[in-house]
Amino acid sequence: DTRFIQAAILACPEKSRVLIPKGRYLITSLFLKSDVNIEVAREAVLSASTERSSYPKFPALIESYDEKEEYNLGTWEGNPLPMFAGIITGSSVKNVTVYGEGIINGNGARDNWWHNPKVMNEAFRPRMFFINHCKNITLQGVKFCNSPSWTIHPYFSNELKFYNLIIENPEDSPNTDGLDPESCKDVEIAG
Repeated sequence: DTRFIQAAILACPEKSRVLIPKGRYLITSLFLKSDVNIEVAREAVLSASTERSSYPKFPALIESYDEKEEYNLGTWEGNPLPMFAGIITGSSVKNVTVYGEGIINGNGARDNWWHNPKVMNEAFRPRMFFINHCKNITLQGVKFCNSPSWTIHPYFSNELKFYNLIIENPEDSPNTDGLDPESCKDVEIAG
């Protein structure tokens, strides 16, 4: 269902929303768009595929357009390394809210993402929610479970709000931290 949901996100004009209604949706990576909100309704489940080949890969460092600096796109535990795009990903977007009472299930388990978790297999495991160089992002009310790796990972982003989230990962799951703001400014976490 990734293509259909992504098409809805991309087709929305500024200051609008995409409603993901009650139902189960199989997805890989969904990319946020500036000035578009996403509502994950009660009893809606975004269920992540565990097929690695279905996910886009972020290289570690890429050269900027001026060919003088590098842009750190992919990261693993603070190092610039190749990674799979997150289940929900934002790169250089602003003014986005992802909210609702629905569930985002990463389907992490010992027979897929958690098998040899510290070994890079094509790229490092995806986060459930990964944003990079974003501004004014709010995540509210959604439940995250069974994350492939870090659950919520904002990276080099500013003006972030995380409200009333539920994060459930098995206690023996590897690297499934709840919320890891890395190199971010103005972060508010409540509830």
